[in-house]
Amino acid sequence: MSNFSPALTATYRTFIARQHMFFTATAPLAPDTRINLSPKGLDTFRVLSDTEVAYLDLPAPEMKRRHILMRISG
Repeated sequence: MSNFSPALTATYRTFIARQHMFFTATAPLAPDTRINLSPKGLDTFRVLSDTEVAYLDLPAPEMKRRHILMRISG
């Protein structure tokens, strides 16, 4: 089950700081498209405030990029 919070707590910030890898996912609204889930890392994720985070997106050449694709069921 998911937990929702209006802001990052000290516990969340400590957990985030310990991570070596994280994932980002994008999903178009069209039902016949795919979810793109991509690993990120290299110390590129930052907590900017209790309500903002940012990461540096370093795209790899398309042949080297690894994506986990999952068909969206409508």
